[in-house]
Amino acid sequence: MIFDGKNRVTQPYGSGHGGIDIVGDNSRNVHAVSAGTVDLVQFWDGKTKVGSQSYGNLVRIKSGNTYFYYAHLDKICTVKGQVVKAGDIIGTMGSTGNSTGPHTHFEVRKGGKTCGCRVNPAPFCGVQNKKGTYIAKTSTESNAEAVCKPSAENYTAGTKVALNGADLFVSSSAKKAAKKISGNYYIYDSNVINGRLRITNSADKVGKKPIGKYVTGWVDVKDV
Repeated sequence: MIFDGKNRVTQPYGSGHGGIDIVGDNSRNVHAVSAGTVDLVQFWDGKTKVGSQSYGNLVRIKSGNTYFYYAHLDKICTVKGQVVKAGDIIGTMGSTGNSTGPHTHFEVRKGGKTCGCRVNPAPFCGVQNKKGTYIAKTSTESNAEAVCKPSAENYTAGTKVALNGADLFVSSSAKKAAKKISGNYYIYDSNVINGRLRITNSADKVGKKPIGKYVTGWVDVKDV
């Protein structure tokens, strides 16, 4: 099931609703319901509620010709290309995108990610396609929210990376794209924050206090 403990269905699939909305009453941690590979990680821009941004913070996992969507997340605990197994925590429940309250919109598409072939997702996540509360029988998790450190071991401080026209984000909140950059840089530390890594243009400044021109800024992990 998506949540440990109580999984409360607040909006079923059908009648113009392409997925099923589930609230975790005992835990905010969102679990993958099937093994697969993360083929899309989307971060919400904080304002747009139409198009793909209506999903807010989104993780999509591919398993064969089936695609699993986990939308409206608060935190994302995985990165694109990561292989996950059923039960892995991939994020935390939130209310990003076109959402009026904390929940996870779970959607399943068969035959291709862009075909629009949505199917009833309830059988995939252990609930019925109707409002109600369903219990995960193997509850072993504490109520603590997951600490999101997606694949930090893949991003070692000091590693040289070649960036080819990547977006550079320079504000402290990593929201303002200043320009595009190319060339060799160094990973400043292994912390993945909002899907981004901090880089520096000087190997001597790796892990040190970011001062002036030496720490260049943030880039999306997909560009590293």
